[in-house]
Amino acid sequence: MKFFTPELHAQGNAADDDLVDQAEAEWERRLKRYRRHYKKIEAQLPLRFRKFHEEQCLHDADVFAPALLPANVPWKGPEVVIVAQQINTLIPEFLNTLAILEYTIAADPVVEIPLQTDVFHRSKPIWLYDEVDVAEPGVFSHEILVSDGRVIKLLFRDFNYHIAPLCLPTEVAGAPAPPKERMASA
Repeated sequence: MKFFTPELHAQGNAADDDLVDQAEAEWERRLKRYRRHYKKIEAQLPLRFRKFHEEQCLHDADVFAPALLPANVPWKGPEVVIVAQQINTLIPEFLNTLAILEYTIAADPVVEIPLQTDVFHRSKPIWLYDEVDVAEPGVFSHEILVSDGRVIKLLFRDFNYHIAPLCLPTEVAGAPAPPKERMASA
């Protein structure tokens, strides 16, 4: 990752307030640079990826990924799928949905943990930040920083995505409400 690095994320979560302040200022600078970079390459990206980028914010989504699917169409190439469960999204219309991302890859995915630190936790990995770039004409890179320290790197030629609502439990008519917990008195 060029802009939203694991090192900067770790610095932003340090115990030292001065380091956190420096990281936050640097984060804002990098965010501005990334937005300028994205605007420069946006027209080259696949249409569906641009739509995904405009519509979705997967920050804090649970990540289940990546999975390599067998190639069933020889001329299309192998595919990788990433699934993100959006329970904590800030975009109300996508609350309680799955985002299913499909990449027609140009190379096998690379998953690395470039930095070992206690800032990254192994339980319940969530999507932190991502960035996209043009690797070469017709080939694009998507890198995703996950809260467990993984950086997922994908080189892809084509992209598609689907949003699917989760099937959640509903209340049964006439059923008693679950009991409320009582606070223990001191």
